[in-house]
Amino acid sequence: MNPEELQKLTDQLLKPGRRTPMTESVRKATHNDLPEKVGVYAIWEKEKPLYVGYAGKEQRSKPTALCGLKDRIDSHRNGTLYKSTLALGVWFHLIAPTLELEEHRKIRAGERNPSAETRDYIRAKLSYSFVVCATPAEARALERHILDHDKPELNRFSRLLKSKSVPV
Repeated sequence: MNPEELQKLTDQLLKPGRRTPMTESVRKATHNDLPEKVGVYAIWEKEKPLYVGYAGKEQRSKPTALCGLKDRIDSHRNGTLYKSTLALGVWFHLIAPTLELEEHRKIRAGERNPSAETRDYIRAKLSYSFVVCATPAEARALERHILDHDKPELNRFSRLLKSKSVPV
């Protein structure tokens, strides 16, 4: 994919106003046009893209099947901390720093559920946009282009988590 094509798709993905709220399961939504295809998606908070990812990886349980846009968006929407780098970023970067010490003690005591709070935050405050790509390689190239140029906040944070630079 040439630089002009990459930029055109980037502009299409990050275009203001072209977003869907994450309030409803994309699997159950009757109005949703999100396909089970390869592509790149952006997760937004208001007018700011927080996270960019690509869909089109082979599923571990079925190496011949691809995890499409619908699967990826729905997995992020569920807010499960051990399954989603977006959820980890939302919890550690956006929610946990705002909590008082007593609230952290309740989490440690099992009286609060970080995954449930993250899910509620994602569903209440975030939205998504997407573009379909022809191949997984094209989706990876587009994702890399966006990460290199636009540097979404939670992608940078998830890189720190993966490098173990942030205590979890």
